[in-house]
Amino acid sequence: MSLDIPIGTRVRIFREGRGLSQLQVSTRTGLSEPYIGMIERGQRTPSNQALTLLARVLAVPLDVLKGHGQDDPDGHSAIPSIREAILGLGDAPPRIDLPAMRQHAQVLGEAWFGTASYDQTGALLPDLIRHTEQLRSSFNSPGEETQRREAARLAFHVHFVGNHFANAVGASDIAIATRERMTLAADASDDLVTLACARWLTGLKLIKEGRLDTSEAIVRLQIEELVSVATDDLTRQALLGMMNAAASIVAIRQGDLDRAHRHADEAQRIAARTGEHSINWSGWGPTNVGIYMTEIEAEYGNPNDGIRAAELISDSIELMPIAERRHRYHALIAWLYSQLDQDAGVILHLKRAQQEAPDELRYSRIAQTLMGQLLRRARSTHRREVNELAAAMGVVP
Repeated sequence: MSLDIPIGTRVRIFREGRGLSQLQVSTRTGLSEPYIGMIERGQRTPSNQALTLLARVLAVPLDVLKGHGQDDPDGHSAIPSIREAILGLGDAPPRIDLPAMRQHAQVLGEAWFGTASYDQTGALLPDLIRHTEQLRSSFNSPGEETQRREAARLAFHVHFVGNHFANAVGASDIAIATRERMTLAADASDDLVTLACARWLTGLKLIKEGRLDTSEAIVRLQIEELVSVATDDLTRQALLGMMNAAASIVAIRQGDLDRAHRHADEAQRIAARTGEHSINWSGWGPTNVGIYMTEIEAEYGNPNDGIRAAELISDSIELMPIAERRHRYHALIAWLYSQLDQDAGVILHLKRAQQEAPDELRYSRIAQTLMGQLLRRARSTHRREVNELAAAMGVVP
């Protein structure tokens, strides 16, 4: 991770982390104490020679002190192996049957959604991507339509997780490839739920990419299709709720608070009918709708309304089975406290976010932004906690 943290702030973070005073650093580097103070306050830009001396005394690589050398160009160490699997390169794993693939897909879902483990998910994906291609080419006889559709649903599940993973770590080429394969697998499954989930996820990812008009069109079309089929089926109702929740985020990103509230209110009404009814690890239900309502207010800059929305689901959030959702809940509250300039609240909820999903904290854009702000402005009373969080996020070693 590479945040926009001034060099002087980095020097202070590492100095305090090593338990050194400015005088001790001055004595060991030969640089004057006032000069070190001015570097840390951003009043002087240190020369390369001064930075080299500071890096040596602070026991940190020079590139890290400068803010370079921390990024993995692929976003995660597993991405090259995932890329090879998508391209059909590398050794093929032993063949497995559909029951075994179902079990593997369940483990993958638990790794990503249940515990938000980036390393476990990254380790599982390459072979599972290869397995999906093996299985989809295994059922070609006229009497194997059922197996062919199930293989397609399992392929959707694997690429669904792969797309989440690639987007989270910023591997855009893998994100595009998995989204395309996910959509093709959903079409081949001939299953309403799988197709709707593919469109829902595509809509969410387009929101993240800032392609709001396209996302709105996809979500609106899916809402119209689901509404046109009047049914009391809980799964279809849940899908309609998921689409309204996604539409609420499109609306708030477009600056339309009223429309965002209308979609969120409709999602809430549907969730009250369906209860907790998660589809493909979506976490759908009243608690997740509450997270969306909190996000709307955070996006619009209404911190007090956002905190009130968050408090309404505070008792149920621990029961949410999706670690990423629990993490996002606390990250959003941290954002709301940041809008109120209450650093203690920001730190508290970033810590809680870390407890829910430590890996997620290292990749969360909200957490990265908030950490950058804290490192620049945190009062001395909070510096130790901020530095500990920065280390947990990988901002400093």
